[in-house]
Amino acid sequence: SIRDDKCPQRSGYNRNEYRYGNGSASIVDFKILNSEMEEIVGIRSKEVFLVRCRVIFDEDVKRPIFGITLKTKDGIELYGTNTLLKRTEIGEKRKGDDIWIEYRLRGNLQPGDYLISVGVASFDGGMVVPLDRRYDLATLSVLPGDESFGLVNLEGEIRIFDTI
Repeated sequence: SIRDDKCPQRSGYNRNEYRYGNGSASIVDFKILNSEMEEIVGIRSKEVFLVRCRVIFDEDVKRPIFGITLKTKDGIELYGTNTLLKRTEIGEKRKGDDIWIEYRLRGNLQPGDYLISVGVASFDGGMVVPLDRRYDLATLSVLPGDESFGLVNLEGEIRIFDTI
C-alpha cells in the first residue's frame, strides 16, 4: 500500500514526517476539511475542522485502533485521542479493506502552525502494536479568532459585578 501513498500530494503535507509500524495497515491519504467539507490548510481559532485518513489493510487485524495527536512545532502535545480511549468498537478488518477514518476537532488554538499526527495500531495480547504511525504528517495553520493570547483559546469571558 505504500506505493499508493497520496499523502505527499496533499496541501499541508509535512515532508519531515516520521513514519513507522509493522506494515499490516497503511495510511495512504489524508484530508483536512472545514465544516463546509472544503479542503483547507488553515482555520480561524475556535473553528471546527475534520481530519480524514484513508487506511488500507495489508493483513487481517482483529482489534484496530485509530488515533490522532495535535502538537506545537516545538513538540508539545496539545491533544490526542484514539478509538481505544474512546471505547469505540471497530470490529475486525480484513486484508484488502480500504476505509476512511474521520476525526472532528474544534480548533481552540491560538494563531500559529501546529502538527497533526495520525496512526493505526492493533491491540494484541494486551499490547498495542503500531501498524502505521505518521508523526507530524501535516501542518495546520491557525489564524486569529479573537483577542487573546497563550497556546489555547479557552473562549474566556469577563464579567464585572458591583457585589456578589
